[in-house]
Amino acid sequence: ARHLVAQALVEADLDRSLLLAAQANRLDDSVDTRGALLTSLLRSPQAIGMLRGAGDRLLHLAVSPDGRILAAGDEAGRTLLWDTSTRRPLPGPPQLPKLNGDQDPLQTLAFSSDSRLLLTAGFSTIHRWDLAAHQAAGSFDVLSISPEAGLSSMAVSRDGPRLAIATLGKVLWLDLATWRPAAAPLVVANNSGLDRLALSADGRVLA
Repeated sequence: ARHLVAQALVEADLDRSLLLAAQANRLDDSVDTRGALLTSLLRSPQAIGMLRGAGDRLLHLAVSPDGRILAAGDEAGRTLLWDTSTRRPLPGPPQLPKLNGDQDPLQTLAFSSDSRLLLTAGFSTIHRWDLAAHQAAGSFDVLSISPEAGLSSMAVSRDGPRLAIATLGKVLWLDLATWRPAAAPLVVANNSGLDRLALSADGRVLA
């Protein structure tokens, strides 16, 4: 029990620290093991649970507008979904296909404003996932309208089906239902990329 207590106090991962401290307390319910468990809990008092990916580094997180689904994308091109109330995994889209022989890491993800679709994107292709039917709902190759591609971020308007896409040097606007251009592209100064996009509630301001 003492060895587990020592491990719990130096363990960097909160969930492992709690597991070690709890096991120590089961083996020996003492002041020391209770103290280790309390110390682990106090490291993050707001935490109500822990969710783990598939083993690769998580790159992006998003919560559906209705608050029911949490999505996480990793560097291996996987998108993981959880029910936020039960923290149970949900069926998610397939792993992104390889690009030129290498794994295409997930660059960005976003939910539609009605929480019915999840959009995931690699370097140049956007994929739609129907959250109710648990199936793919089409994809779009951004290279067909922008040779630069290099997708880095997406944002969905709350007042309609417009999708803003950040690529190298510009922001593209697409109709989410038809994949057709919804507005003229916005050119970014110095041909630089954008790490993150955000749209105002009325869809009039892009940041």
